[in-house]
Amino acid sequence: MNLLLNDLTPTWKIYKQFNQPLSIAHTFNKYFCNTGSELASALPKSSYPCECYVNNHGHKLKFSAINEAEVFLSLDQLDTKKSFGIDRVQPFM
Repeated sequence: MNLLLNDLTPTWKIYKQFNQPLSIAHTFNKYFCNTGSELASALPKSSYPCECYVNNHGHKLKFSAINEAEVFLSLDQLDTKKSFGIDRVQPFM
């Protein structure tokens, strides 16, 4: 499918062959699931471990337990006049 990036005509021909939404979904899923590993395999091998590329500034994430009441209080403070974000969670309940 990488060969089709410059000319979309073959892409549309392939797309039109599918008449079932599930077939389309599976094709896109297969493409996007394989793209990362294909790109990674094209990268040159390194003799350094991946950790050497990470800058450690001493920052740490700290998590603490919260309860249901704290969640509802935070949700109650959301501006309900604003639209939802990429997560499609409405700002009101």
